[in-house]
Amino acid sequence: TENGADKSVLGDRYRIEERRLIGYVQDEWRVGHKHWLTPGLRVEQIRRVATDGTGMVRESDHTAPQPSVHYRWEAQPNLNLRASWSRTQRLGKYDQVNPLVTGKSGTLLDPDTAGNPNLRPERSQGVELGLERFFEGMRGVVGANAYYRDVKDYIQNSTQLEGSRYVQRPRNVAEARFWGLELDWRIPIAHKGAHALNFTGSHAELRGRSLNAATRTYGDIKDMPPRITSVGLDWTHRPTKWSVGASVSHQPAFTTDGLNDDGVREVKHRNASTLLDLYVTKVFSPTAELRLVAKNVLSVKKRESAVKYASNGSFAGGEAKTETSNPTLYLTYEARF
Repeated sequence: TENGADKSVLGDRYRIEERRLIGYVQDEWRVGHKHWLTPGLRVEQIRRVATDGTGMVRESDHTAPQPSVHYRWEAQPNLNLRASWSRTQRLGKYDQVNPLVTGKSGTLLDPDTAGNPNLRPERSQGVELGLERFFEGMRGVVGANAYYRDVKDYIQNSTQLEGSRYVQRPRNVAEARFWGLELDWRIPIAHKGAHALNFTGSHAELRGRSLNAATRTYGDIKDMPPRITSVGLDWTHRPTKWSVGASVSHQPAFTTDGLNDDGVREVKHRNASTLLDLYVTKVFSPTAELRLVAKNVLSVKKRESAVKYASNGSFAGGEAKTETSNPTLYLTYEARF
């Protein structure tokens, strides 16, 4: 809405109804001195009903077991080694299941676009290995975690001939691999009397490759930065149980290079960005708290450019866009029972 007028197009108007039924069971076994094994099983049923701007309704239903096994070795009283294996699934975004077809030229170079209500969830299996070190009476911790995930039914935009016209939709047509290293910490700065001040943060090195379904070649993961770093401070007044905190997250500028499903090479560049989040929390009891969060306080702008090259290496086109997002406020009350 702009100045009271609806500026949306038909493709922007859709409704997604989602119902989730989740069951989970786990058990912890002590398999030896300072060794623990925790197997678990999560079963998730997700039903979606997607209605586009014209009133067309499409339904989907997915049920999947997701087993996991976690191992912990308490090497020292303040040092833990962890390892895990898990199978998970991830649904497509809401706009990816909008069934509306937006007409364009209907050609391979300028296909019609649409969502795909028949998308299956991405299925992944992953392993992790981590180390965590506690200090300052267990108030501080530094951890490192390495991971690897293999993804099937990876969702990727794909252009195919439907009747007499080419249509680009997100489809389960690819495979992907992700790996990386994550560091996180919570360092006590001052814990005296009524006040507690901590320095918190994390750093992640992210890597991945996806298999192009049409060309059967591996390329970069689009829109994934090589690293993300976050640092923050949080202060707690113990007698009143009020907490205040701030967090700054930065990702550098990065460039990805890969083939689209039509065989055109696309080089995409994204600018660096820094996000500032603030929060205030009031704890009423061990089971109830109120939290106010202000996200993206700096109103970060996202700038992106893409250059396309034909199979012979010649220039085929280019585009640039800028997105501006406003700060967002969240007020939540959480009660546990």
